Amino acid sequence: MIRAMALLGAVFASSAWSQYMGLATPYDGSVVYFSSDLTLKGTNEPIWGKLFAADQNGVRLVRSLPEVIPTSRGSCLLGGYYDFGGAETTADGTSILAPGFVAATEECRYMATFASYLISPAGDRQFPGTARISPNGQFAITNTTDSPFSSLEAAFVDPVTGKQTPIKMPMLFNWGEIGFATGRTIANNGTAIFTPQQAYTVGPGSDPQPFPVPNVPLLAIDASGVKVLYATSGSYVDPSSGGTATYGPTSLRLFDLQTHEDDLVLEGMADPADTSHEFGFAAMTDDATRLLLFRGSQAWVVQSDGSGLRQLTNDPAGIADATMSGNGKVVYATTLAGRLLEINADTGDQVELVGRTPYFLAYQGQDLTPGTPGTVYLSGLPDVMASASYPPGMSLANTTVTVAGQAAPVLNVTPDHIDFLVPWNVVSSSDLAPVLTSLAVGVSGESTPFDIPQIRVVFEYYPTVAGIAHQDWSGPVTDTSPAHAGEILHFFMVGLGAAVNPEVPPGVAAPSTEPLARLATPLLCDGQQVLYAGLAPGETWRVYQVDLKLGSQTGPMMSLSCSANGGETWFSTSYFAILA
Repeated sequence: MIRAMALLGAVFASSAWSQYMGLATPYDGSVVYFSSDLTLKGTNEPIWGKLFAADQNGVRLVRSLPEVIPTSRGSCLLGGYYDFGGAETTADGTSILAPGFVAATEECRYMATFASYLISPAGDRQFPGTARISPNGQFAITNTTDSPFSSLEAAFVDPVTGKQTPIKMPMLFNWGEIGFATGRTIANNGTAIFTPQQAYTVGPGSDPQPFPVPNVPLLAIDASGVKVLYATSGSYVDPSSGGTATYGPTSLRLFDLQTHEDDLVLEGMADPADTSHEFGFAAMTDDATRLLLFRGSQAWVVQSDGSGLRQLTNDPAGIADATMSGNGKVVYATTLAGRLLEINADTGDQVELVGRTPYFLAYQGQDLTPGTPGTVYLSGLPDVMASASYPPGMSLANTTVTVAGQAAPVLNVTPDHIDFLVPWNVVSSSDLAPVLTSLAVGVSGESTPFDIPQIRVVFEYYPTVAGIAHQDWSGPVTDTSPAHAGEILHFFMVGLGAAVNPEVPPGVAAPSTEPLARLATPLLCDGQQVLYAGLAPGETWRVYQVDLKLGSQTGPMMSLSCSANGGETWFSTSYFAILA
């Protein structure tokens, strides 16, 4: 006999980013700013990006904005700025610039949806595009390019008045987005560095100029606008393709825009097979004397003359992101386990500002099907492995899953993901379109000011025929093994969202003997004779089985539609063959 699980095997696939985005700290390192879609305990904040500040006194919310979606649909309309996606602060810490996203209608979701929000003594101000600010807060530059397929557009912005001065962008053969530096992008004199396809420098009142060293990524500019940090890379012949490929960085170098002096800071990878010296850039001091780097998943510091290379962290989980104060004395780092650390850059002494905090890695908007197992991937989970016995409970290894306010049976808990059973009635059976709702995971026993993490997920409420078996259970109905007129077929479906009688608790196997769990409302199927409609006997998923006796239809294909609850619950299929 073919079981429902075998027929469902190919239908579902699990869908598998950081708690703290865009770390930024002023010159003295007294506080760190970041954005996160986490919410502080005891608050009712939305689950999109908000701006926070943290220091040894705790974590506080700086700004949270509502999502204002344009009321008119079907055209490219922009709503309000709402979703913070990072942070940058001036040297004195009085102004914070946070890039993020604007609500938009469908036709412009992939263009012109970026904005930046400035908090300053002059008040709050919104800029179009992704903006960066100088350490003294007197200059800002913003990338207003709509998309990778539109012409390049950028402008200088006066942070006080909001006045924009367009930059005459270079005419390139291929269009593309402008890339700003990882570190500071714009200096106190307004000199900025950027990379559309090759590196450029630009200053107020002048046109962009190619960087004197061609084909290199620019990483940071110092506060004076004189020193630019960049990386070099090597090339080799890729044996798999025969083409030329790049690897690196092979070195970090510091270029003086006034004297054109080009100094080596640090050697990196010597060849593509040697990754032991691979490094990544994190931050540079305002005077370009000290650098913060990543190597081997840990944070390192080095002086810009190449001396004093020193490992700063030795965290078991590894470092996810880090930044350094303008004076080079304080480093803030986040770990892959969701901890936020304040580190003395001279001694390496650490203070934990936020303890281990779980965070969703799954893309916001993944589809889940009611009544079937779902998987969510998180960072920061405890180092435990646990599997539920059957029937599964609503908690496992101090971990819970809640979907649209309903507790879900937890099947497995691992250090990087959680399997759970999606409640079968998480959406109404009258919803015949995808439904957006929230999913939360609770993990107890951690020292964090943030509440249990949540994401918004889409429940695809279209009842799905996952498989059809022949009357004698000899195999599935396929093009090479078609159904026959008058045959009884066994349909297996998920997402039907229909109640049964007697009702079966979540995770409990459907009864295999009478009374079977039949649909509470009769199912009507295009005049076909319905012999059974209910839960598939013995299955612990919310798998529905419908047994139909076919009429005398002929032809290579058959369309079948069924409905219950006055037409609210329905399914259809047209992919199996019928013989005369």
